[in-house]
Amino acid sequence: MFSRYTRLLKPIPVGILLMLIAYVSVVTDFLRVSSHSKDRVMSIMTSLAPFDAMYPNSHELFTFVDIDDASLSAIGQWPWPRKTTSELVSQIFKSGAAVVGVDILFSEIDRLSLGNLSSQLNLKENQLKSLGVEDGDARLGAVVHGHPTVLSFALTADKAGVPAFKLPNRFVTVGEVSALIPQSNNIISPIKALGGAQGYGFVNIYKEQGVIRKTSLALKHHDILVPALGIELLRIAQGVKNHAIKTNDTYSGLTIKTGEVTSETDLNGSLLLHYGHMSRFHKVSANDVMKGKQSLTDKIVILGSSAKGLGDFHTTPLEDVVPGPLFHLQVMDQILNQRFINNNPLYEQLLFLSALLIGALLCFLIVRRSMALSLGLMLLALLALSGLTYWGFVFSHFLLNGLAAIGIVLTGFLGTYFSNSLIEAAAKREVMSKLESNELLTEVMERYADTGDIYHSLEQLTPQILSIIKADAGLFFTYHKEYQRFTCAFTQNASELKGLVVYNEIPVLHEVYQHQRPSNIGSQENATDLLQAMASTYHIEIGSVMTLPVSFGNEIFGCLQGIKKKTGKKINHFSQDDIGLFGSLANNLGIAIKNVELSNKVVLDKLLEKDLRDAELAQSMMFPDKASIEQISGGVLPYRMLSGDFIDYFKVGDRIAFIEGDVSGKGVPAAIMMSRCVSLFRIYAKMDLPADTIACRMNQELSESENDGRFVSLVLGWVDLVPMQITFVNCGHNPVISLSGSKLKTYGVTSPPIGIVGALEFIPQNQVLQLTSGDALFIATDGVTEAKIGSEELGVKGLARLVYPHQQDNAIDQFHKFYTYLTSGKLALHDDATLLIIKV
Repeated sequence: MFSRYTRLLKPIPVGILLMLIAYVSVVTDFLRVSSHSKDRVMSIMTSLAPFDAMYPNSHELFTFVDIDDASLSAIGQWPWPRKTTSELVSQIFKSGAAVVGVDILFSEIDRLSLGNLSSQLNLKENQLKSLGVEDGDARLGAVVHGHPTVLSFALTADKAGVPAFKLPNRFVTVGEVSALIPQSNNIISPIKALGGAQGYGFVNIYKEQGVIRKTSLALKHHDILVPALGIELLRIAQGVKNHAIKTNDTYSGLTIKTGEVTSETDLNGSLLLHYGHMSRFHKVSANDVMKGKQSLTDKIVILGSSAKGLGDFHTTPLEDVVPGPLFHLQVMDQILNQRFINNNPLYEQLLFLSALLIGALLCFLIVRRSMALSLGLMLLALLALSGLTYWGFVFSHFLLNGLAAIGIVLTGFLGTYFSNSLIEAAAKREVMSKLESNELLTEVMERYADTGDIYHSLEQLTPQILSIIKADAGLFFTYHKEYQRFTCAFTQNASELKGLVVYNEIPVLHEVYQHQRPSNIGSQENATDLLQAMASTYHIEIGSVMTLPVSFGNEIFGCLQGIKKKTGKKINHFSQDDIGLFGSLANNLGIAIKNVELSNKVVLDKLLEKDLRDAELAQSMMFPDKASIEQISGGVLPYRMLSGDFIDYFKVGDRIAFIEGDVSGKGVPAAIMMSRCVSLFRIYAKMDLPADTIACRMNQELSESENDGRFVSLVLGWVDLVPMQITFVNCGHNPVISLSGSKLKTYGVTSPPIGIVGALEFIPQNQVLQLTSGDALFIATDGVTEAKIGSEELGVKGLARLVYPHQQDNAIDQFHKFYTYLTSGKLALHDDATLLIIKV
C-alpha cells in the first residue's frame, strides 16, 4: 500500500512545486515574506560591511552637540528657557560651526516669555522690559535668523491643523513628482517668533518592527514639498536657494539636487539607511560648548539631546540605543558619500529566476546523480548567492534579496530530498519482494537487452542490488591478457577508482579469473594481509569483499566485486544469498558483454569506414580553392585519409592573409587540431590583426588547452600587393624559400612552434620582404622536403630546382605543375605533403 502511494510522489515535481510556491510568496510578498527577508538581508549586510568601514573618515565633517545629563545637571532641568537655548546656539556659531540643525521642536511659547510672565506677575510687558526682562523666543528668533540655522518640525497624518506660520516652498519640481510623495495633513511647526530661520526640516522617522530602516527626504504638506532636516542642512551649508526634484532616468526612483549634492531615493522619496556605528560621530557636551571649551570650526552641527529622561532613542540593525539626532548625521554622511542603496525590481526578479533554475538543477541531481554532488553544488550555489548579494551591496549599491533566493533553493532541495528518501525506502521493500520471487533477475535481462550498453545497464541496476546486499561499493574489472593487468571499467559509489590499473597487488582478482570461482573474504585472520593490500590500493577502509567471475561459456571477461567498508569495529560480511544475487548479476553481465561484442564488431567496421570517408571529405572542403586568387595557390596531399597539414588563404580588404602549418603526429587527433588552427586563423585574420599578434593569440589558445602534448609548426602572414610586400612569422616551420630571378634565399624560424610554450615565453618576430614583380615565395612542409627521389631527399634546393623552370608562370599554374609531379610517383612520399606558392 505504501509503495502504491509513493509512486504518485515524484521527487523532482514535488521539489519544483514547492519552489514555485516559495517563488510566488516572495514575488507577491505574501505574508510580507519578501519584506521581512529583505530587512534581514539589509541587517546582515550592514553587520558585515558597516558604513564606517567603507567610509572611515567621512564623519569628521559632523559634530553632535549633546544636551546630555551632565548639561542638564549643570544648566538646569529641561526645558531650558529660550534665552539659554539662544545662548547655546550663539556659542556654537562662535565656536566656528558652519551650519547648525536644531533637533528640538519649539512648538510652544517659552514658559518664561514676556506674555507668560506678564500674566503670572500681573505686570505689563513694557514694565517687564523696563526691568530688563528679555523675551527668550524673540532672542532665539533673532539668532536663527542671523545665522545659518535649520529648525525642525514634524508632520503628522492627524486632522488638518493650522501651523504657526506658512513654511516656505524650497522645492523646484520637474514633472509630476509631487503626486508620488506621501501627504501629511498636519504640521507641528515652531512658534511664530521663530518664523525667520534660514531653513526648516522635518524630523519624522519610520519604524518597522522597532527598527529605523529608511527615512524620507521629502514629504508633501498640502500643496508644497518640504525637506528633511538633513538635506535642508546641506542646502543651507552650500548657500543655495532651493532643492530640485525629479524622477531618475530609469523611473525607478527620485533624484534630489541640492546645490552640488545629489540624493537618490525610491519613488516615495525615502532613503534606505546604510548604518555605520554611530559612535564614529564626534559628540560634545552642550555644557562644554557653553563654556567655550570646544572648537567647532567648519563643522555641520546637530543640536539635540541624548539625556535619558527625554527618551529620544531609537534602534538600528547595528545598535539598540541610538540618540535621535545622530540619524540626521547618518543621512548627511550617506548623501555626501553618494551611498544610495538601490532596490531594482528587475535585478531582483532575475535573482529569483536564477534561484529557481539552480533549485531545479539540484532537484534533478538529488534524484539522478548523487546526494553528495547535489549537496556540494547546493553549498556552492548558496555561497554564490550570498557572495552576489554581498558584492551587489558593497560594490554596486544594490540590495538584492539573497535570503529569499536562498530560501527558494533550499525549499526545492529539501522538498526533493525528503520525498526522494520516502520513495527509496518504498523501492527497497519492493526490490526485496521481487528478489524473493526471482522477478528482479528477469528485469536485469530486460535492461541489458534494451540499453545495449552493458555499463549503462549496470549503472541502472547495481544500486538496487547493492542496497539489498548492503554493499558500499561495486567494481567491475576487465582483464587485458597482453599486459596481464586488470582495469576498473565500472564503479558504483567509488567513482575515484574508475580507471584504476591493478597488476599483482590484488591476488584474489587473478585467482578468481583463472579458476572462475567466486571468493568471499571477510575479516578473518588469514585475510588480514589481503584486505590491507586492497585497502592500500583502493584507498578505502575495507571490511569485507566478494569477487565473482564475469564470463560466457569458456570465455571470461573480468571480475565483479562487492565491497563493504570498515566502519569502526563492526563488520557485516556477505552472506551466501548475497553471493547468489551478485552472481546472477555477473552472469547476466557476461551474456551482455558477449552479445555486445558480436554486434558491435559488425557495426563498428562499417561505421568506422564511413566516418573516415566523411572526415576526409569534410577536411578537403576546409582548404581554399587552388584557383581562387591569382597571386597565391597551394594544396595538401594527405599521406593517409586524414591530414595533419593545412593551408588557408583569403582576401581581407586589399590584402591576402595566408597560413601553412603542420600538426605533430598523425591521424584523427592531428586532423582535429589542424581544423582548430584553421578556424582560429580565420577568426583573427578577419580582425585584420598583425601576423605576430595572430600567432600569439593562436599560441595562447592552444597552449592553455589540453592538446595531448601536440604542437604546430606554421608560417602565417599577409601579402600586400601595393606596395609589393610580404609580412610573415615562421613558428618552428621549414624555411621560407624566396626565388627572385636566379637568386635563392631562405628565411628561418622566428619563434618556437605553436602550443609548446606559454604566452609569456612566446614572442614571435615579424619578417618583412620587399618584392619586385616576378618574385615568388615557396612554403613547404617536411613531407615535401623529405620526399625522396631515389635514395636522396628532395630538400630545399631540390624544391627550388623543380619550380625554377616555371617561374614565369603565375602561382596557380606553378602549383598545378608541382602537384602533378607529386602525384606522378616520381617522388616517394612518407608524410603529408603541402606546398604554398606566392607569386607577385
